[in-house]
Amino acid sequence: MGIFDIFKKEKKEYPKIETKQDVIRNINDLINLSKTSNQIDAESLTITQAIEYYRNVGPLKKAINLITKGFLSIPILLQNIKTGEFRDDSLVLELLNKPNADVSGHEFKEQLSNFFLISGNSFLEATGNPSRPALEIYSLGPQHFNIIPDTLDGRAYEYQYNGYNQTINYFRNELDGRYRFYTRDELKELWHIRYFNPLNSVNNLFGGAQIESIISDIEQYKRSSNHNLSLLKNGARLSAILLKEGVLSDDQFNKLKAQVNNELTGDNNAGKVMLAESGTGKMDLKELSQTNRDMDFKDNKKDNRFEIYKNFDIPIPLISPDHMTMDNYNEARQAVYDDAILPNADRLLNELTIFLQPRYPELRDWKLSYNEQEITALLERSNDNIKMKKDSGVLSINEIRSLYDYEPVPDGDVIFRQSSLVPIDEDFDSMDDISEEDEEEVKSSFQNILRNAGYTEEKLRVATKKYFKEG
Repeated sequence: MGIFDIFKKEKKEYPKIETKQDVIRNINDLINLSKTSNQIDAESLTITQAIEYYRNVGPLKKAINLITKGFLSIPILLQNIKTGEFRDDSLVLELLNKPNADVSGHEFKEQLSNFFLISGNSFLEATGNPSRPALEIYSLGPQHFNIIPDTLDGRAYEYQYNGYNQTINYFRNELDGRYRFYTRDELKELWHIRYFNPLNSVNNLFGGAQIESIISDIEQYKRSSNHNLSLLKNGARLSAILLKEGVLSDDQFNKLKAQVNNELTGDNNAGKVMLAESGTGKMDLKELSQTNRDMDFKDNKKDNRFEIYKNFDIPIPLISPDHMTMDNYNEARQAVYDDAILPNADRLLNELTIFLQPRYPELRDWKLSYNEQEITALLERSNDNIKMKKDSGVLSINEIRSLYDYEPVPDGDVIFRQSSLVPIDEDFDSMDDISEEDEEEVKSSFQNILRNAGYTEEKLRVATKKYFKEG
């Protein structure tokens, strides 16, 4: 069953040539017909069709691969839900790095992300006792699944997997207030990750695909490519028809009508010339296209390409040299993480956390996450944020060190500021009341902190001169 099979619209009927006069009168309409026939709308999109679009439409594949590539570059960690602390030692992290005997951790995460971005659906299967750590975890193709609803509540009751010469059934159970799906022997558990589907119903329990809103752009891009390829194959000539002066017999006309309807519509027939046999007499070549602009789909394809990228929140400077500068490229790299890569990672890691929680009790206090400071593309922004906080003068040495994930140092909980800074309602001269003995003690403590932090003597001298009066 497809994603929206129950909502399929009636098959569209397109005009046919019914009279002899239509051959000439509607000759230009045939061009438009060839561009709009066999359209696929969002309500008839199936998972298999979404996968075929990914395989055959370059910009769509590039957009999805870009997001998945970013996801794969993120080091997955455990983060404490209360303190925000990170750690990288855990059985669940070992599972994700070595998910099963068939694929690597890289391939597993790639499948998980790509299936979700392509179809709005991704399926996870964990093996072994459901109350113990998983033996293996798999990402299964959504095109192999059927969902059977419960007759009472209309929600999923059974998932049927049909692939690789095997059929597996997963049945609904409830654990800690969540529906979970197990095989009869409970040695395999299934988890369904799905994108929001506004047409969700008892007959359609799959997630909606992100590409639903750009089906027309994807189809136009695909058909434009096929059209141009057909022009090259057919000598890049304008489509035309040979006609005879005078009246055609019924047999001749019917043959002509069939040829027009069957051979001159569709992108695969672009550029072909049709020969109409009509007995003796003068023959005339009638061009179907009015101008050579019909051979040029470049601008239209560019618009379609940009719409596909925008649908996945890919900034145009990342994929178009015409819009790329050094400044906006760096901004675009950060934007694609904020708008596309990190939201995708957040969703998938959250789903993995919930799915694996009963098998790994530590996931009640920790969650699968990432540290932005370890993401190479965001390092510049992270360093700028840390510098801004450090220069604010409200953080101690240890608080600043924690921003870099460094260990605290002794006497590092003191907040320092420039000695020239005084409250606006206080006379600057009043700051001179501190005794030389107290000042030397503060200076000594300050220097010890910086030495423990790894400052060289030269850097120490410069820092001391900045914050203390020379004596």
